[in-house]
Amino acid sequence: MRARLGTLPVWARRSLKIGGGVVAGWLLLSGLAAWRVPILVQDLAASQSAEILGRPARIDTVTFNPFTLVLRARGMHVFEPDGTTPLLTVAGLDVDASITSLFRLAPVLDRITVTEPRLALVREDTRRFNISDILERLAARPAGDGGTPRFSLNNVSLQGGAITLQDKITGRTHTVQSLDIGLPFLSTLPYAAEIDVLPRLTAVINGSPLDLGGRARPFDTSRTSSLDFHLDNLALDAFADAWPLPYPVALRKGTLDAQVQMVFDAPPDVAPTFRISGDVALHDVDIRSTPGDAALMQVKTLAVKEMAVEPLARRVTIGRVEVADPHVNVTRNAAGK
Repeated sequence: MRARLGTLPVWARRSLKIGGGVVAGWLLLSGLAAWRVPILVQDLAASQSAEILGRPARIDTVTFNPFTLVLRARGMHVFEPDGTTPLLTVAGLDVDASITSLFRLAPVLDRITVTEPRLALVREDTRRFNISDILERLAARPAGDGGTPRFSLNNVSLQGGAITLQDKITGRTHTVQSLDIGLPFLSTLPYAAEIDVLPRLTAVINGSPLDLGGRARPFDTSRTSSLDFHLDNLALDAFADAWPLPYPVALRKGTLDAQVQMVFDAPPDVAPTFRISGDVALHDVDIRSTPGDAALMQVKTLAVKEMAVEPLARRVTIGRVEVADPHVNVTRNAAGK
């Protein structure tokens, strides 16, 4: 073999040496990435959870394929402050990254699959939940510079999720089982991934099934899919006490009607859009002060018509607002307040 190489021209032998060195270096870097990336992910998860959430966290196993850029995490745990009681567990997380992330200097993910997440919530008193401290920490974090973050998340799927809410005040336990969520994409970048996930939301809430399936528009010039969401006469006072942050007011009565459509639109060569549009109305609203339960505001109907919200673009437009039979009670104390 060496004799045959000796018969090659100098430039050919040099090219072979350079090519061999490049391949060897690439294989070495790939091996290092396959070894180091899982360790870095496990360490980062533990440190960031402690810093941001104030909770201990652990990932049992992480693997990374440097050739396909697929990262798989198994056994993800976020614990209560005691370090043993589980707050959130995730059986599996699969992330399929795109090589274009390097060129765009922004995360571009072709697929994200979250398997069997389990969230255990506890209502400890009238205004305190086991996650209240986490929400307070997040609210206290400094805001960003206001610019729109650059990212592209595609084919996002959550499968087999569950949420339990143990209410120590009422003694009841509320459950959300068989939670499945599908999002075609969430993106602020013009990136054309192959989309095969339709928008969907299915769950069994306290034994009652909820099934909202999306639809695609295959003959549109842009990749478009949508999800329709309808609510009629939903009693909000049943959920008011479940809000985990304290407020100086309380909702004693009120119902919600909503006819909303969520549209995922990915035209060619421009950034995709995610839009929520429709009508929302509150009826028979009764808001009281806390503590004291003094009447603050009653409204027969408060309706927002022709609403359009683009969360990623931070844009909201409202066609009109209709208010029927409002009553507002205001008092001024001796201090002038």
